Amino acid sequence: MAVNKVGWDAEDLKQGKDALYGKNFFQHLVEQGDCIEEVKGFSNFVPKNHYVLGAQSPFLFRAGLPLGNKGKQGKHEFHVIYAVYCSHDAENGLGAVHGGAIAAIMDFGIAICGLLARTQHTFGATKDLSIKYKKFTPLQKVLRLDVFASFDMETGIANARGELSDGADETLVYSEAVATLVDVPLRKKFRDSQKSML
Repeated sequence: MAVNKVGWDAEDLKQGKDALYGKNFFQHLVEQGDCIEEVKGFSNFVPKNHYVLGAQSPFLFRAGLPLGNKGKQGKHEFHVIYAVYCSHDAENGLGAVHGGAIAAIMDFGIAICGLLARTQHTFGATKDLSIKYKKFTPLQKVLRLDVFASFDMETGIANARGELSDGADETLVYSEAVATLVDVPLRKKFRDSQKSML
């Protein structure tokens, strides 16, 4: 999910890609057959100036679907796992990942979960997002983002939660988020149906 990064120096970009595509939890999940990597080439659908995935973004991502998702999809529940790498351009004044960068990672990961769960351009609008920052998040390291979402296909509302943890030790949780997503066409249809009942 990476495009050519214009703001990154060559060494930082190489370090980020080596970390993201090298030996890490995500690569292990894919190699063991526990996770199917998704959205290869996803960046082809993303505008060049996209805030989170665009050419000047300080992030690199990989996304995958755990094989256990197959049984849950009938209930409209979904789980997506991300490997995330933050360059030094996501730094706060204390040498860790900036809280606003964490919010952007969470918002993006949760919205993409909606797109992967349904179809492109559905459940991609964030209605609200609340984040609990638990520990300083390290830069230039592979992080793990787990997103879980449930979808109400009648009302067009999805409830989701995300957890950003250490890629080497998922018990080390850096932040948690809860969010509500909206599928705008489904939501409009639901509201119109409620008005017609009055």
